[in-house]
Amino acid sequence: MSYELRFTKHGNVLFEQGSEPSFLKNYLEKLRDETAINRNDTVINRNETVQGLNVKVWSVDNEVVLMVDNQDKSDNNLKKNNLRTGSDHRKDHKKDNKDHSKDNKDHSKDIKDHSKKNNDKDHKDKNKKTGRKWLGDVSQLDYSSREKVPSESSDEEVHAIDNLFSENNTSFFQRIKKTLSIFKNNSLKNKNENTLLTKLELKQLTESLIEKNVSSDIVNHILSDIKNLKELKQKLKNILKIKTINLNKKRKFALVGPNGVGKSSTLSKLCLLFLNQSKSVYVAACDTFRAGAIEQLSLYVEKLKKLNKKITLHQEGYNKEEAKVAKNAFKHSTNYDVMLCDTAGRINNKNLLDSLRKLCNLPFDEIFYVNEALKGGTTDIKEWDFITGIIVTKLDTVDEKIGALLNYTFYSDKPLVFLCYGQSNMDIEVPNVENIIDTLIYS
Repeated sequence: MSYELRFTKHGNVLFEQGSEPSFLKNYLEKLRDETAINRNDTVINRNETVQGLNVKVWSVDNEVVLMVDNQDKSDNNLKKNNLRTGSDHRKDHKKDNKDHSKDNKDHSKDIKDHSKKNNDKDHKDKNKKTGRKWLGDVSQLDYSSREKVPSESSDEEVHAIDNLFSENNTSFFQRIKKTLSIFKNNSLKNKNENTLLTKLELKQLTESLIEKNVSSDIVNHILSDIKNLKELKQKLKNILKIKTINLNKKRKFALVGPNGVGKSSTLSKLCLLFLNQSKSVYVAACDTFRAGAIEQLSLYVEKLKKLNKKITLHQEGYNKEEAKVAKNAFKHSTNYDVMLCDTAGRINNKNLLDSLRKLCNLPFDEIFYVNEALKGGTTDIKEWDFITGIIVTKLDTVDEKIGALLNYTFYSDKPLVFLCYGQSNMDIEVPNVENIIDTLIYS
């Protein structure tokens, strides 16, 4: 038998492989009680026998690795998976310090050389016209014909794109449920839904919801006059609207939202989702401002083409008016089942949002607002009054603190459409109200 489990010290499962041992749950509960595992400064290094099987557990930073073998294969598996134990790191520490001292000397020399080169370059280019700036005013959006040279994708960006096409069959809420079963002791789990909530339980619910990033205004709203869990769940259901996307006819979608929240990678996930439903996809690269945006989409599309999928990228280069690019894409996408339009990120500025409305006035079937789970405590979404649905990204970074889902739907009165929760192109799912509510109440 061979089994491996990796999880954070707060219980979020990162990886699982092999058949789960029958004693696992009890063993992890014992581990939690004996080691204060949920503290970031806790160091774990255990090797013991349980029911005739070798169990090895160790921590690396904020992660814990558990391996179970019928023989002592842990070290071999460790090397195979390129994992490091605490003792491995300590052995290398002295060597690293010596190398670090040498690197510092070399680094000082590099800084001097780099500074000299920059000074020379500044002297030569001081009269050269600077590139386009975008400081929050629509008047500074430059649609001139001057060619923009996009930045090359970094190694990290290319690696991230490769990761998008790795398989992952575990949904976000499956991970959360496993987390709850291992690490959470919630007194409400065994409470009858119709039983009156005590003042203490209401206080605990208030604190718990706020800890999960639910806005305090919303917490007061949903807990103000409830008597039991049944009423609480109904209030949450009234807020958490879900929309299912119908692909029985040709559809055109636009993705809008702030900078840096994962719109382009979300678009790639939607591409694969629709392609796997035997739909042809036309991608419109309407982010003509961010350097490298078109190249990023091109890489996604080329990867998907290798899967023998019908997908095409429409792009007209940089410094073009995005509404015109989208309008041309409409004309060329008539033979495709789905058109997906990527747009430039916007800050919450009235003039910038008004310029985006020009694009969104085109006959899109849906306009998806994309934002991340870490930024859901704000009412800024109210300014995006032209959206029809919400996609929340980066849920894997917040574990059970999913209050953003409630905040977005409450302040916009718009439905959730998709949830994204990882680097794999498969890490996207349709929201499930019951899963969201259970996580908010019982975690």
